[in-house]
Amino acid sequence: MADTEPPAGSDDSDSSGGLSAFLNSTPKMISGIAALIGAVTGLVIALNKAGVLGSDNAASTLSTTQTGGTTTDASTSLFGPKTQGGGDGRVWVENGTLYINARERQHGVRVLADQENPPPDVSLSSSVKWVSGERDWSFSVLCRFRDSRNFYLLGVIPPKRLYNIAMYRDGRLRSLSGLRPSDAIRKDENTVAATCIGSDPTVLSLKVNGETVKTVYVPNGLDSGNVGVRAGSVKGPVTAAFDDLALEPR
Repeated sequence: MADTEPPAGSDDSDSSGGLSAFLNSTPKMISGIAALIGAVTGLVIALNKAGVLGSDNAASTLSTTQTGGTTTDASTSLFGPKTQGGGDGRVWVENGTLYINARERQHGVRVLADQENPPPDVSLSSSVKWVSGERDWSFSVLCRFRDSRNFYLLGVIPPKRLYNIAMYRDGRLRSLSGLRPSDAIRKDENTVAATCIGSDPTVLSLKVNGETVKTVYVPNGLDSGNVGVRAGSVKGPVTAAFDDLALEPR
């Protein structure tokens, strides 16, 4: 292994330099994962133009949300360092947009949803774009995240217009879709929606800019876990923005 920390078998280690490397030549060990989401069970949480507690502590609050006639206080902090993982970097929220800065070229940064009881069946959507740094970058949506050795990953490489849906289980990473091109993927900004439903089979679906690019079925799949997003680059530091994040229990 090129990276000795953390130990092999963790999603934060990679023999060849990052999630982009994995997406380009599967299967390989992931370098890292990063990013975020927030949700209240049973409701759709739209993170568009959310209030900000402060960029220094990367925390954000939402005002009271009303959905389907039910009003719930969603003022709980949804973003913060305590749910950030992966390599060296910074996560903050500004004007309702989540920013992920991954500083290590062989590691991405991960932020999971700050929720005690994640619903198993979810749909997560966001508008994702490159902000600064290396142009050779990738991002992904995570679901059923139990730990760094067990989760599903739906990844996109905008510069190459490629996607890959994969499963990381018991420390082994396996592509479920294969590395595939899609004309729906844009090189600048992409609106993505990832859906994770069921356990036998688990149904994973990736939609990019309104087009369903792939749906896969996983027998005896992971039945529970958190959700999150991630961004990183093989070549060096990169900053990505996740706008209009919305998590919908299904």
